Amino acid sequence: MNPDDAVNDPAPPPGAITRRQLVAGIAPPPPGAITRRQLVAGIALCGGALCGALLGVAGCAAAPRFEGRLEDDAVLIDLAELERAAPGASGVIIALPGRRETVLLLRDDQGGWSALSGVCTHQGCQVQPGAGFARCPCHGSTFDIEGQVVRGPARRALPRYALERAGGDLKIKLQ
Repeated sequence: MNPDDAVNDPAPPPGAITRRQLVAGIAPPPPGAITRRQLVAGIALCGGALCGALLGVAGCAAAPRFEGRLEDDAVLIDLAELERAAPGASGVIIALPGRRETVLLLRDDQGGWSALSGVCTHQGCQVQPGAGFARCPCHGSTFDIEGQVVRGPARRALPRYALERAGGDLKIKLQ
């Protein structure tokens, strides 16, 4: 067979067995059959959906964000506004104006708050608050309400910030 002839050969009709398949002993899949590529893509999609659902159950999917007010080396949060914006939330992400880092507020069993850095000590990802814990979605590090590592790969605790009430505000001391 001349190589130029192969270029001019018309494509076989759909479902027809090609010469290559005949020689190799490979039959074409029946019409409507799922290919291996489609099967793997479907499994990956279902696995991703399952992981997303599990993270949502763990309280990491949609943590409320709240904008703090910077004053010197502290962040002020209006407690009444916080309760209106995130009533009964177990954790809140506090955005710091003009800064990339965040602060996590985690609610303890008595209804008080604990303030931790929102940056994972493993590789700097944004930590997400959960019910009594904080979790890094990048590699799975988990921290307790005091910032201590419960599960790695992180080895260092999250920095903890002092809190105090200042009138109707919650004051987080960043230093």
